[in-house]
Amino acid sequence: MKKNILFILTALMMFSFVGVINAQEVENLEGLIEEQTIEEAFEIASLEIYNAEIITKEEESKFILSFDFFNKKGVQTDIKYAIQLIRKSERKVSLFSIFNSAKEEIYEVQVVLDEKIYSEKLTLKENETLHKEIEYTVPDYLSGEFDVWIIAKNSNGVLLSIANPGKINFNGTNEFIEIVSESCYLKVQGDNKEYNSMEGVSVNNNENLQIVCEVVNHYNKKINFTPYFNTYYRSTFGELVKENESIQSDFEIEANEIKTFSFDIPKVDISQAYEAKLFFKDGK
Repeated sequence: MKKNILFILTALMMFSFVGVINAQEVENLEGLIEEQTIEEAFEIASLEIYNAEIITKEEESKFILSFDFFNKKGVQTDIKYAIQLIRKSERKVSLFSIFNSAKEEIYEVQVVLDEKIYSEKLTLKENETLHKEIEYTVPDYLSGEFDVWIIAKNSNGVLLSIANPGKINFNGTNEFIEIVSESCYLKVQGDNKEYNSMEGVSVNNNENLQIVCEVVNHYNKKINFTPYFNTYYRSTFGELVKENESIQSDFEIEANEIKTFSFDIPKVDISQAYEAKLFFKDGK
């Protein structure tokens, strides 16, 4: 049986035929919020999240989050929520100078290392408050200090509200394969043009779309793996359309190696906008 060796949020891709429209999304929460205490929340539209806190840590692998939704005006339907764990990391980023020459600089970026989207869908009336307490199970590979974020979106992926209940430390194995999200780009197979996270890619039915990403092996051994995609209607907060789909297998990365791979994205038959998550499973 194949075992999960990684689940890290990497690429959110939108598909549609007569073409496939595709985009990568990497959440940059630091750009949205500069300073926020446990009692504060960042308000978007009429929905607020407040009183967010980590109230219990039952064991190393679980903790409980408590928070309140408040809707100020009108009726807010189709509310879904998720937990993200984010860690700051230093990355080398290639920039173009005024002389059009590539230059690498070290920047501190925020990396989403895990996300759990809860299946519950809420509706709040005007001036209604709803208290929530939810359990989150921590992947056993996570190690170090992480910011915990509560994210509310609708099924189309529109951000409604966001809150930060604080930081938490984990003592996991730190053994996993990491997809360097900010390195990923999209391309049509056979075409040299690269598409960044803000671009859409129009693809004919006889063309294949690929995602190219830098991958880091945090194991002290060689790993064989297979890329899989979960595809969702319009956004990852929407309906799951296809699950655990793969059209390639038997990729290999050496112990502690950093390597760039190209992965074929499975096609969707019906013309519509979709979003997908990329993850790996043990390829043995």
